[in-house]
Amino acid sequence: MVVRVRIRVSHGGRSVTAVVLVNSSAESDEPTVVLRPEVAEELGLTLDSFDIVEVELASGRTHSLISKERVRVELLDEEGRVLSGTSAFPR
Repeated sequence: MVVRVRIRVSHGGRSVTAVVLVNSSAESDEPTVVLRPEVAEELGLTLDSFDIVEVELASGRTHSLISKERVRVELLDEEGRVLSGTSAFPR
């Protein structure tokens, strides 16, 4: 079953609101959020703020970019009110 929720991602005084998929079956030791390159750019994140890491998938290993800086991720209700929040590393 697909679950989508509205979130706001914030970094450095900038924020982006989007409806996102939350049950991708991915796991990590630290909270992470996958961002499209144009969203990362809107938040002021540049390639210099990312490291290349090895990622283990069900189909094998691959490499991904993960930010050295955390972003704020907030779960929003239909009215845009914050229900919950955490910090996460963008990928």
